[in-house]
Amino acid sequence: MKFTIPLFDTYKEKDKHFLEFITKWLPNFLSTIETTFEKNDTKWLAGNEITLADFAIGCHLVRLAFNHRYENQHIIRAVLAKHPKTKAWAEAFRDHTADYWAANNSYEAPF
Repeated sequence: MKFTIPLFDTYKEKDKHFLEFITKWLPNFLSTIETTFEKNDTKWLAGNEITLADFAIGCHLVRLAFNHRYENQHIIRAVLAKHPKTKAWAEAFRDHTADYWAANNSYEAPF
């Protein structure tokens, strides 16, 4: 997802990279997470308590799907909506971390 960060060279062709991201990479990635939730029947990725795994993946997904400053958040959410268990997890992670961002971020909350 380096194409979303202006510091990287791939940002220059962000539209080309974004199309591939939303049509191939993201659906495959979300399907893998969806399968994990279906198989394990847990609230969080590695169990029923939040772990580092949730933060490692959740922070990136929240940054793209629930960040009103990201111009394509609605597209990311549309792809996410096709994976209901993963969508519920992402929303739970967003809600779980909302107070932290509101209290510890000198900038506006990312969602």
